Amino acid sequence: CGLCTNQVVYETDFSTDPGWITNNSNNYYWDSSDGSYYANQINVNYGGYYAYQDVGHDGNSFKLEWDTIVSSVNYAAGLNFGIYDTDMNTNENGSYVHVVFTNEDRGNLVMLAWWDSDNAGNVVSVPLEYSYNTWYRIVLEYDNEAKTLTADITLRDTGEPFTTLNATNVGPFALDMGRIGTSNLRDGTFQSNGA
Repeated sequence: CGLCTNQVVYETDFSTDPGWITNNSNNYYWDSSDGSYYANQINVNYGGYYAYQDVGHDGNSFKLEWDTIVSSVNYAAGLNFGIYDTDMNTNENGSYVHVVFTNEDRGNLVMLAWWDSDNAGNVVSVPLEYSYNTWYRIVLEYDNEAKTLTADITLRDTGEPFTTLNATNVGPFALDMGRIGTSNLRDGTFQSNGA
């Protein structure tokens, strides 16, 4: 059943090269020195870059868990991670759900963004700034029956809650939305929401 909440379909701790597919190995790569995956998302108009692992998905409920640390983010840009359909486009085409650590007019905010197969989407954020060089744990869950999307974010090292982002009346998502990773592919100009 794809990325069901009761079945692990993909797991890595990056202690070895996960072999993710990327179109820019200079900005997206496995770092063997600290066992992490490095992503440097830069603003790119009419194009962009990605790194992903195809894990399959059948349009039903899913749960993704990951840890992230942000060392810097350029203005109007963001570091995102989530699940995408096969075109990896984040410009209101296809299906995707991702959490974005952004730098915009209101500060360094965390956003939950999505676009579903009904050509509807949105962005949810709260006025709470994240800190650079701090590990965060993100648990992203989509409930297909309830049509809800939730991102619970905690401080990884202490377990202290940071924020929860919720959305209702979400979905359905495309049947080919099975690529987990990061993407900033665009059909137009790139600018983070709020910038």
